[in-house]
Amino acid sequence: MPNSLTPSVKTLDEAIADVANFCKLPATSGTKGYTLADQKLKNAINWFNQRHWAFLLTYEDITMVADTVEYNLTNVKLRKPRSLILLDGNSNPSARRLTYVDPDHMVDLQDLFLVGDGWPRYYTFYNYADDQKLNIDRKPSSGFVGRYPTMRLRYYAMLQIPATGATKFDLPSYCGGGSSLAGQVRAGPRRGPGASRARRSGSRAVVEHAARPRGRVHRWP
Repeated sequence: MPNSLTPSVKTLDEAIADVANFCKLPATSGTKGYTLADQKLKNAINWFNQRHWAFLLTYEDITMVADTVEYNLTNVKLRKPRSLILLDGNSNPSARRLTYVDPDHMVDLQDLFLVGDGWPRYYTFYNYADDQKLNIDRKPSSGFVGRYPTMRLRYYAMLQIPATGATKFDLPSYCGGGSSLAGQVRAGPRRGPGASRARRSGSRAVVEHAARPRGRVHRWP
């Protein structure tokens, strides 16, 4: 008989109580056991965020400003940058993209090229887990900004800890998409190793980047 189980939606409070019950701890809000289960569930989400996952791939469009090398991101919980492409005046992706470099190498590039031809080539984040600021290697000229007024940063987002009483996680609307869509917190059967292998053998968009290319200047695949 085929498996006809369907996932059930639970609030965060119910999920915490389930963890407490599984560990034979008091499951009433305010008790030490409940508090411990709450912390363990949050630790599990933080552990989950140690890797970047394909379903958390999304993007943000950033307006370029002439003679400006540092840009603040808005409402972004950045786990890891993937790529940065430039959009033309009609908001269409162009063939031009900026290449990611490590922060220590960007310091050298900015020293060399802050006064250059006005055509940026590289980008980095000095501390994307904290200040969420994107840096490019040289000040874009007004001509460059007129041709490419927008940068599109694709990145892997962080899975956020739901608020008390919530039944959903804040997830991107689709792989590589824009606005966030709430994904339901579900209790259901776990995926088996076969599903993991299938994902690894799937399209390039869902392949995990287990190792970075050698060298200091590189492009995220």
